[in-house]
Amino acid sequence: MKRKIAVTNSVDSKNVKVRVNESLESSKRKAVFPSRDTKMGILIGDLDWSKTSIGPIENWSQSLRTTVSLVLSNRFPMLLWWGKDYICIYNDAYIPILGAKHPWGLGKPVRVCWSEIWSTLKPLIDRPFSGGEATWMDDLPVELTRHGFPEETHFTIAYSPVPD
Repeated sequence: MKRKIAVTNSVDSKNVKVRVNESLESSKRKAVFPSRDTKMGILIGDLDWSKTSIGPIENWSQSLRTTVSLVLSNRFPMLLWWGKDYICIYNDAYIPILGAKHPWGLGKPVRVCWSEIWSTLKPLIDRPFSGGEATWMDDLPVELTRHGFPEETHFTIAYSPVPD
């Protein structure tokens, strides 16, 4: 990142130093990850990710950070399953899909969060995760337990690999 510092003849070195420090502080504020301007951005930023298999947020790869930022900024319900355990990260628009599983489902493996449909989801997720083609299904019927009782639902799903 380039920083521009304007110096005039009338500015002494102390003022220049202060301006440089202000510029550095302002760039640190802009670099907050994840953005805390959504409910999920705040929850993702506050979760202790070191207790998950993807590890502390400060060690996340640039690819994971970029993908999470894309998910958070989207108004369409989006869910990211990351790592060998397919850890759940989702945006604000996905919250109603989880129902009572929110916010508990954040940072959980998909096999735990969506245990009632894991046998259906696993092959659909495994294919792109293992280097195969992306999966897509229209009107997939699944019985979810997201409000304390079984509920017949239908979803259009698309799972694509995210390079890391």
